[in-house]
Amino acid sequence: MVLNHSRVCVWRNDSDSANHLSTTRTEAQPDNWFKSEYSKIVITGDTLTLVRPGAYRDMKQTVNCPNCKDLWCADFQPSQPGAKIIDAHFIRSRNSGLWFRCQFQASCGRPEFSNPSNAQQECGGLSTCRICRTTDDAIGAEDDVLVNSYMP
Repeated sequence: MVLNHSRVCVWRNDSDSANHLSTTRTEAQPDNWFKSEYSKIVITGDTLTLVRPGAYRDMKQTVNCPNCKDLWCADFQPSQPGAKIIDAHFIRSRNSGLWFRCQFQASCGRPEFSNPSNAQQECGGLSTCRICRTTDDAIGAEDDVLVNSYMP
């Protein structure tokens, strides 16, 4: 569920790598903006609410042993079809009970946000990202996540 949606325009030098946005300039156009090597990129920030049960699913795996907990993960995408993820950030949890953030509150063997196909890789540059949590209770929980993305 998308709660909030914002856009920022930046300028990218197209002679750089397509996924490399560190040469961007916000607000103002570059001095030579009319030259073909610059293009406008729209960065979208979506605030998503992910709920357990619902978006999160039980991965049928235990982690954080010897205090073993169940691993629950949710896959999410930017709101705009075809967009690529720049990064994702945890904002807050609600109604969490014994709901723990991977690598911040529990050892899960993976980053908090990761590539759904490879748990050891982050999700920058992908169209889908996975967030994981651990728990040893059956209480529902909600996480708010900020997802920054762009159209390639």
